[in-house]
Amino acid sequence: MTTKEIRLLFYKPDIDGNWVDNGIAGWTRLFNLDAPKELICSHEELWFPDINDFGSIGNFNGDCWTSTMGQIRSKNTVGSGVRVAPAVDILKHPHRWFYAKFWISQFWLNEIRVRIQIELENNKGYDKAMILNFFLPLGIGEKDKWICSEFCNHHLKLDITSGITDKMSPLRTAKTLHNEGYDMFSLDGSLMLEGKE
Repeated sequence: MTTKEIRLLFYKPDIDGNWVDNGIAGWTRLFNLDAPKELICSHEELWFPDINDFGSIGNFNGDCWTSTMGQIRSKNTVGSGVRVAPAVDILKHPHRWFYAKFWISQFWLNEIRVRIQIELENNKGYDKAMILNFFLPLGIGEKDKWICSEFCNHHLKLDITSGITDKMSPLRTAKTLHNEGYDMFSLDGSLMLEGKE
């Protein structure tokens, strides 16, 4: 059976005036104090390569898929809410990103791509109500809208065995994968944090 590598990207915020990223990372850290500090993050993206080639720093290949509230990091972004953008546009600050990698069957890669394309075409926008659950556990959200971790986790868990859920923050997702033994890598391909055994 042919398998393909896909990556789940995590964005590490910097002190740069982007209060949403900093707020999500800081607040969700309070509920994940046992997470290694290297995993502090505020955003997720699914990264699909061009023919099994992710490229290298400054010349990344493939597309990144997520749901975002309009903090567009790409001039070529398609979609508001669910969107796809070239990896080279998304990963302009490589030191702010890390990833976990997964090997999935060609069948499931095709299935995920079909499903996320449908989500893009039927996009209803970003679920701003859902993001409030990170700050106050209100249990609110809209069924036809997504936040980044909800979108990525929902589609990734179609083919991997993991305890990740649609309702996790990016930090909780990274911590769960780390605890399940998944290694975390810097964008240069070096091991950033070894998964727990």
